[in-house]
Amino acid sequence: MCCHERFPLWKVLYNLTTFTGFVIAGSVTSASMGPWGLGAFLGALVGGLTLALATMCSRCGYYGRRCGLGLGKLVPLVRRRKDPSEFAKTGVQKLSVLLFAATALVGLYGAGRMLLAARWAWPGLLAVSGLALALPHPWWMCRYCAQRERGLCPMSRLMGPARTG
Repeated sequence: MCCHERFPLWKVLYNLTTFTGFVIAGSVTSASMGPWGLGAFLGALVGGLTLALATMCSRCGYYGRRCGLGLGKLVPLVRRRKDPSEFAKTGVQKLSVLLFAATALVGLYGAGRMLLAARWAWPGLLAVSGLALALPHPWWMCRYCAQRERGLCPMSRLMGPARTG
């Protein structure tokens, strides 16, 4: 299998569009719980992003190159490269993954809730769920990621080793 040295721009734009949609849906959903709910959601989002940039991205194999979210090109501006074998192995790095997972789940819940309220019902909810699941799907993104091939990404541990051929 051929891994991307740099992710194609269309995949990066797809990921950013999907992520932005879930951030908006999660913000609307948490805002309905009051200012504390919105603050908790935005705090988890900013905290996860900050921790990822500070601890994970500087150890990623895509450091200095375009990764699936496009952050690999930004990190060298603020952080020096660290040992890639430490990727996703410390508690702080795992916390950033958990914060991102939590915000994604809130966003998915919010998107589903908004679609059901708009009377798009189950077809719309299934479409958004499919879109959300396409991001980590091994045939869509992870299949071409060099981090998965090296066995360093937490998603690769869930989905199994990369297949060749």
